[in-house]
Amino acid sequence: MAVFSKRKTLTFSLIVFLVSTAFLIIPIKAETTQIYFGAYVGPSHKDTLVQLQAFETTANKEVGIWHWIQYWNRPKDQENSPYFETAWMDECRAHGSIPMITWDPEGGWNDSYINLNSIIQGNMDNYLRTWAQNAKAWGHPFFVRLFHEFNGEWTSWCEGVNGNTQGQFVQAWRHVVNVVRSAGETDITWVWSPNIQDEKGLNLTSLYPGDSYVDWTGMDGYNWGDTTSFSQVFSWTYNKILSIAPTKPMMIAEVGCKESNYKATFFSDMLNTQLPNNFGKIKAIVYWEGQVGGRGSTNALLIESNADALSAFKQGIASNYYSSNAFSSLSISPIPVSDSEPTKTSVPTEIQASPTLNPNQGNSQNLSFLLTPEFLVLATLIVLVSAIAIVSIVLRRKSRFGQTRRKGRMLQASSYAERTLGGGSRAS
Repeated sequence: MAVFSKRKTLTFSLIVFLVSTAFLIIPIKAETTQIYFGAYVGPSHKDTLVQLQAFETTANKEVGIWHWIQYWNRPKDQENSPYFETAWMDECRAHGSIPMITWDPEGGWNDSYINLNSIIQGNMDNYLRTWAQNAKAWGHPFFVRLFHEFNGEWTSWCEGVNGNTQGQFVQAWRHVVNVVRSAGETDITWVWSPNIQDEKGLNLTSLYPGDSYVDWTGMDGYNWGDTTSFSQVFSWTYNKILSIAPTKPMMIAEVGCKESNYKATFFSDMLNTQLPNNFGKIKAIVYWEGQVGGRGSTNALLIESNADALSAFKQGIASNYYSSNAFSSLSISPIPVSDSEPTKTSVPTEIQASPTLNPNQGNSQNLSFLLTPEFLVLATLIVLVSAIAIVSIVLRRKSRFGQTRRKGRMLQASSYAERTLGGGSRAS
């Protein structure tokens, strides 16, 4: 091995120091510093801004995603509109939120007009094309959650019901997306969102339309008033979706917790522990602030159904890990993950006065950069370069020591020769 000169060794060490310092000065960003926070506010399919703001006041945080439902073939009434509603979209964007529309055909299981084969045959194409043209004219990014909970038999677009046969779901999905795109609409971020299930459910892999037809994945799941944890609700489906579409951002498109003594624990665990630490591929959470089963339902999913639950939700969602309504100028499609700090400067007084973040959560987020690929590569590089520098210095010192020993031996040999030769001359 070649031995570095003293100058080269010093230069090499200086380069290592400068590179290391640069990496320490430049912030190393974790995979995602924030995820979107959104909400559906019931009981109507699309409630007013006033009602949304009432929820935001209750939660003490504005939403980054405003979720509502629109059915294709249901007439416009107090709860629904089948049309692309530009005024709704403008109002949402002006509020700083991203629209997310659950967009489905509505009908009973015996209504062949809206079954999957009907869609594949083009019976809804005129409607889809007009809707897409109006969306194109609006011209801003938004989410569309098409055929939500398609693996549930309670939906008329599930394979195995309403005359739908195996393989038709993917065909229908692709048909809808192709018609919309053929109209020139490119601002939609398509969300593929099954209901939670286990291995006994439908084959989700066979129901995936393909990466070119899906931008985000998602899943819906609820705690129905028992002690089932967030992880128990979502883990199986989460891991299954990751195996199907590992490169796609994922969202919790619907989540809620029915009234119970466990509700506060569910919220705290979900917001402080599970989402930041154990479900790293989740890039958005959209809470279902409504009632399931109609206006008169007793399934109280509201975050304020009891004081402890509300306190736990507010404490968890106050974290900067959950982005607020800072997206009025969003212009990128498909919609990217929310990995930048909110640009809003106004913060509710209560959060300013009492930023009650979970200590474990904060430590985990502060040290999360230690597990990033960038940091691990840097650490490995520094160790290797430092080792080379140390070995070079050691070899240099050994070389000097060897040279000194050789020089000493030569001097000894020379001295001995002089003494021998000198002695011989005197004898002669």
